[in-house]
Amino acid sequence: MKKIIPILLLFNLFSCSKSGMHSAPQASLNGVYTGTFQRLVPFYIYIAPRPVDLTIENGKWTAVPNDTLTVNGTVYVGINHGSYSLFADSARFKNEIDLPIVPNMPGYTTVLNTTYVVKRTKDSLYLFTLNENGYGESYSLKMK
Repeated sequence: MKKIIPILLLFNLFSCSKSGMHSAPQASLNGVYTGTFQRLVPFYIYIAPRPVDLTIENGKWTAVPNDTLTVNGTVYVGINHGSYSLFADSARFKNEIDLPIVPNMPGYTTVLNTTYVVKRTKDSLYLFTLNENGYGESYSLKMK
C-alpha cells in the first residue's frame, strides 16, 4: 500500500485543473533542474525513483545520467537529450536518443518522449504522463 500512495498523490496533483479550459502557452521551462524520475507500470510493480539532472533551454533539453536502466528484465533507455514544445498545460518532449540501440524494439522504452502534463511553481517543475495501459512517467524537479 505504501508504494501505491505516491502514485495516487501524483495522479491527484496532475488531475486537478481549473474548469478544463486551456490557457495561454507557458512562457518558458528554461532552467537547470535536479530531482527524480520514476517509471510507472501497471500491476503494482514498484520501480524506485532515480536521480536525474535536466537542463532545459530554448526548446532543447539534456539529461544526466544518459545511461540505460534494466528493471525486471525490461531495458529502459536513458533520458539522453532532445527537443520540446510548450502548450497551455502540457509539453511535448522528443528524445533524440543516440545510444547504440533501437528504441522501438520490443523490451525497450524511450523515456521523456511523449506529451506530459506540466505543473510549475516558483522553483519546482513536475512532469507527468500516464497512458491508457497504465504505463507512465513522473519527474519531480527543483531548480538548481
